[in-house]
Amino acid sequence: MVFQKRKKMKHNWYNLFFAMASIMLTACGSDNFKIDTSNISLDLQVVRFEPLLFEVSPGSLPLVADSLAKAHPEFTEVYGAGVLLIGKPSDEIFDEGLQAFVTDYTMASVYETVKSEYSNFDQEIQTLIEAFKRYNYYFPQHKVPTVYTCTSGFNQSVFTSDSFVAVALDNYLGDSGAEYYDRLAIENYKRIKMRRERIPHDVITAWLMAEFEFTPLENNLAAQMLYYGKILYAADAIYPEMHDTIKFSYTPLQYNWAVEFENKVWSYLVENKTLFTGKTSEINKYIQDAPFTAPFMNNSAPRIGTFIGRQIIYQFMRHNPEYSIEMLMQENDYMKILNLSKYNP
Repeated sequence: MVFQKRKKMKHNWYNLFFAMASIMLTACGSDNFKIDTSNISLDLQVVRFEPLLFEVSPGSLPLVADSLAKAHPEFTEVYGAGVLLIGKPSDEIFDEGLQAFVTDYTMASVYETVKSEYSNFDQEIQTLIEAFKRYNYYFPQHKVPTVYTCTSGFNQSVFTSDSFVAVALDNYLGDSGAEYYDRLAIENYKRIKMRRERIPHDVITAWLMAEFEFTPLENNLAAQMLYYGKILYAADAIYPEMHDTIKFSYTPLQYNWAVEFENKVWSYLVENKTLFTGKTSEINKYIQDAPFTAPFMNNSAPRIGTFIGRQIIYQFMRHNPEYSIEMLMQENDYMKILNLSKYNP
């Protein structure tokens, strides 16, 4: 499906219009989320795990690994079995696998790059403290996680458990990681996410998805769009300062495309009866990461379903002021959300 652009002269004007509109929308969203967190005290626990591994001599690593497993049992179990794929600390292969990971020439080089790039993590910590204060304001009954940093061998960027959220800094090296990313043939559309400024947003959204899992009454494209819309709306409330281009990992042109063609994409989904499809292959076209959204032209915004999902949630909250953000996140009747949103772009 190809949406034709307007003639160039008009298109330039529309680019300006939508750039201004995005600024206005961002400002309006920030106004909606003005809260006072001055009375909220928060002791955010942050553990820099990567130096605990790489700054020890290889010979002492088994003893260090044992002490780390005792001090950080949940993290080391998930990190070993789910990220590094070397098993749990209780497994026989764990020590050997960890030794191989830490002493690998490339992984050691990656650590040195991470060490240089993230010698000071104070700004991210302060941002996360403020964000989790806001999280505590909106979700006072929910726990605040411990935050871990690590390297993952370019596996998961962010991963969670019941008590922690971890960010793999080797996946956020930006231009400093270009050599490694080139060798791994990581595509440009993925690299746009691998930048330092995305860390707070990725940590917040990962934790929200861990706390509020996708449990729809019916699993279809609309439900997934609105689920991700809820996550993004809550992330806006928790960390409102970040611009949408960073949140969505869009270029300015892709963001303008998403705004300009929102109504046409919606019409396409409705008219082609795609909105309520349960086919995973069809759903993924609109939700999963890609250079662009497949049914549309190759300069379209990727993951357009998540963008529209958030737009619908904003409309829903505007028309239903009795809903708190907590109530929104607990609402799993996505048809109800869609109907009550009165969404009509």
